[in-house]
Amino acid sequence: MGFFRPDPWRMFEKRDMHGVAKAMTHKDVKVRRGATACFKSRTIKEIDKDELKVVIHPLIERLRDPDKAVRGYATQALAHIHLLHGLVNKTATSDIVQLLFDPDAEIRADVVYGLGEIFTNPIVVSAESKPCPEKGSENVVFPIIEKLKDSDDRVKEAAAVTLGSLGYEEAVMPLIELLHKSGNKTVTKATIQSLNMINPDWKDISAIKSTERRKKRK
Repeated sequence: MGFFRPDPWRMFEKRDMHGVAKAMTHKDVKVRRGATACFKSRTIKEIDKDELKVVIHPLIERLRDPDKAVRGYATQALAHIHLLHGLVNKTATSDIVQLLFDPDAEIRADVVYGLGEIFTNPIVVSAESKPCPEKGSENVVFPIIEKLKDSDDRVKEAAAVTLGSLGYEEAVMPLIELLHKSGNKTVTKATIQSLNMINPDWKDISAIKSTERRKKRK
């Protein structure tokens, strides 16, 4: 008897979301990739909101998958579904935020990027436009700000980039602090780019804070 490999794409076409969710946990990485990648299909717009609710938590679980491609597809799927239906609610967001404490730094970094992808509105009016946060993004800003203090530079860079895409003013001072402390060129570059995106006048803020710190030392 041959090895049976489920076809998540066919399940998706038949709108068998329970089958797709089950395929996400399959031991064969190709099946897991298919199960998370099938949400790129244009037909996702035809699937009912209630049917898609079934796959939200299975997709969140795939954000800690050992395979980087699966993690990436799961992030894209969550972002697409959230943009269409706003299904990544406060509870789901809390579940994703918990993954920021995963012992694997690569997973922590990917989760940070994933939160940015899920909660940043992709509709940009012009190149000069400020970032446009999606509904619910306020729940992830402070957990991501905390990741600026992560022990791994990959996570710090991810947090800096993501905060720039979310565009919250609350991130300016923590980013300035990271800029002064970090000795990593990649992290520094990402931090400067994000500060420019959030508030082009950040250098003035930084200069004022530096003056205040000098006064306190005297």
